[in-house]
Amino acid sequence: MHRGELLAIPGIGVLTLQLLDRLLGAPIPEDPAERHVAYWTERGLPPGASRSLQEAGIRTVEDLQERSREVLESIPSVGVVVIARLEELAGRLFPRRISVWAAKGLPRRIDNVLTKAGVHRESDVLAMTREQALALEGMSGSALGLIESAVGQTLRSPINDWVARGITMKLGRRLVGAEIESLRDLRELSIGDLRGLGFDWTEIAHCETVKEKGRLT
Repeated sequence: MHRGELLAIPGIGVLTLQLLDRLLGAPIPEDPAERHVAYWTERGLPPGASRSLQEAGIRTVEDLQERSREVLESIPSVGVVVIARLEELAGRLFPRRISVWAAKGLPRRIDNVLTKAGVHRESDVLAMTREQALALEGMSGSALGLIESAVGQTLRSPINDWVARGITMKLGRRLVGAEIESLRDLRELSIGDLRGLGFDWTEIAHCETVKEKGRLT
């Protein structure tokens, strides 16, 4: 066991570890992960960034080889200042790779939003709804419009689908929030199910009306 595992046991503290060190005749080893964190903090990086690098599998300067700037920017707590320090330690600038989004002429800020979210291909975008895309950190309506132009397709919006069926925007948002995205999803739920999900009687009445209209079309 390493020191971190022992300290996680209730009742064991620093004094107990010191006594165990004496009993064993040698220091109990440190948590390997903490050694990697210390590696970076000793080189001038803040603790948060050091831990994030360790968790991303970047534990030494040698691990920075072949890493692109986009990869580093996607790591939590690793910002411009930290990257500049890493470049000093590595002795080189981290190159930007040419992404699908850059090749399509999208601005760098949108490229960064998609890359950070792990959205690297057109198929990744087309698999999302508008609501899911807008939920990405840093995404805006105007940015999504540019992305849709780049992929040549407007993303499906379950909320807009509900509005087209006569559901109010507010109720449409509630339905989508409850993962009820289509008439088929709604038909699988009883009035009791909808009550259990927190919908009131007025909302349920609207849903039942939509179900009935759907049967007639």
